[in-house]
Amino acid sequence: MERERERERESTKQIAALTSRVMSNAETCDEDLAYGELADTCKQLEEHINITNKLKDKRVSNQEKNSELSNKVTLLNSQFSHVTKQVKRVSIGINNSSLRNTC
Repeated sequence: MERERERERESTKQIAALTSRVMSNAETCDEDLAYGELADTCKQLEEHINITNKLKDKRVSNQEKNSELSNKVTLLNSQFSHVTKQVKRVSIGINNSSLRNTC
């Protein structure tokens, strides 16, 4: 929730900065940018910023999931290795006892 508020504040700052730049540039250009065009541009910019923020959140979420899955794979590999060693020991034990019984 706090992260979202911070991003909204950052978006507002960016929009204000870009609006100032556009207005400043409009004063120096021969053509004046209509307020409606400026409003549309700011709205599109805000939408792009919101989409970017959502994608960043999704990326963080995916990185967290990736880390969790990596830890699970490591644990499962360790358990598999342990079970494999136990099976080999049991197999060797069975083979050794079979040899003793045949002698």
